[in-house]
Amino acid sequence: MYKTVITCILLIFSSLAVPREALAYIDPGTGSILLQALAAVVIGVGVFWRRIIGFFRKNNSADQESEHVSKK
Repeated sequence: MYKTVITCILLIFSSLAVPREALAYIDPGTGSILLQALAAVVIGVGVFWRRIIGFFRKNNSADQESEHVSKK
């Protein structure tokens, strides 16, 4: 049983170690999708920037208030 497992693992690793020709390419549509995704992230952060900052400030101020109350 142990020899069989070792043999299978060695066969798997040896088959992965051999480089093969990749018949893949990135077409122009992929670049435009990535550009659109980047633009969406930038615009989304720009639109909701105050809400994002307010969310973290509210959580931070709530933590500070709870520490202030517990110190009294």
